[in-house]
Amino acid sequence: IYIKGNEETEINSQQVFNDNNKLVYATEKEKGNDKSTITIRNKYDNNNNLIESSHKTEWLELLSKTEWKGERISKQSSYTISADLKKHINNITEFDILYNPINSKEFKDSKLNRELKFDYEFDENGNWIKKSVSMKDHFNNSMDFVPIYVDTRKISYWK
Repeated sequence: IYIKGNEETEINSQQVFNDNNKLVYATEKEKGNDKSTITIRNKYDNNNNLIESSHKTEWLELLSKTEWKGERISKQSSYTISADLKKHINNITEFDILYNPINSKEFKDSKLNRELKFDYEFDENGNWIKKSVSMKDHFNNSMDFVPIYVDTRKISYWK
């Protein structure tokens, strides 16, 4: 049941799971409305890793694709599919072995708009203690990455 103000709406929900208890399909429908409020579809690889996830409404679909190297995520891409069924890429992010972003490409109307590069310094435990971020504006035809910020952190470990 969903309540907004004094109005109450009944929402029917259905989920389907695979043999490994991972969500494959889900819908939420408003009672009395045959159209799904939202539909979720997930796809998994042979190692049971999520490789594609779709969240769809009547007007829009958000699609996420994930690439794996062994047991770790190496790359994630996100897309928007509009009502006219055109697929627009939004973002591509690549990760290092510790799942830290190392490169992120932002798109506008499926054209490369901005790119971020991440460099890290790590402590003796393998956690980053300094992250330097540089940016290249493709919409301005920049040729080089320009430093935009540095993030540092101090980590205390229990003995």
